[in-house]
Amino acid sequence: MKRVLEILLFGLVTFGLLTLFSCEKEDLPIEYNIDELVFLIKSNQLDNYQVEESKLSELRNVLYSKKYELEEYLNIFLWESSLYGYDFSYVKSHPIKLVKKENLYFQDRRVSGLAYGRDNDELIHIEIWWPHFNNEISSHASFKIMFHELGHDILNLNHSDDYVMMNSNINYNKMSLEDFINLIPSLFIIK
Repeated sequence: MKRVLEILLFGLVTFGLLTLFSCEKEDLPIEYNIDELVFLIKSNQLDNYQVEESKLSELRNVLYSKKYELEEYLNIFLWESSLYGYDFSYVKSHPIKLVKKENLYFQDRRVSGLAYGRDNDELIHIEIWWPHFNNEISSHASFKIMFHELGHDILNLNHSDDYVMMNSNINYNKMSLEDFINLIPSLFIIK
């Protein structure tokens, strides 16, 4: 009887393993926690994974409350744009220059960022006043600046009355995280 039970148990385990490993990778449901999603998004490894609508608000609160390296801001911008139906995957196949500057001026005026690749889909070239960007303003204000410059560079947008593309010297720290998150659609819903 013991031998029969061993054979039966062996058969069940073997069947279970064969069933598990015979599934296609796409058939297995993947579930990520918020921290894993943040890592995958900022490192451009999320591929076509659809974030559940119920997790999107929490994900954005965590994602936009941190500071990153410049290329990670670009990856987050590309992910966010994909939520609005854009496919800017071609961007990664062209030269990308994301430059940290100790000082940054345009027409004798200090600026937070500059985009040089506007109207040139084969070049992403952004310069950021790094000490200000990284040390003096909030994380979501850094996103506002980077998304503004990427709006010029990738979306080829001009300055406008939409807050993200507004040309002004506002106090970025007065903007709340929630206000920034609510402004994101204004960048991607192009009129």
